[in-house]
Amino acid sequence: MQASSFVAEAKIMGFSDEEIREAFLKQIENHNATFVSVTNLVESILAFQKVKCSSLTLIAESQNRDRPSTSKN
Repeated sequence: MQASSFVAEAKIMGFSDEEIREAFLKQIENHNATFVSVTNLVESILAFQKVKCSSLTLIAESQNRDRPSTSKN
């Protein structure tokens, strides 16, 4: 299977062009190769989504801790 068919399948699954492109760039950067299957591509995209979600959660929690309390006692 060609990389273009992996992209087409990932798009059918609902992944954005940006997510797919980011996964390919990271794969090439880290492994100097493209994906061997659409499953590997999807796993990579999901891993990046998880990292981003975790990062956003940590940022939000940090911002909430830094805000002064507005509750009235």
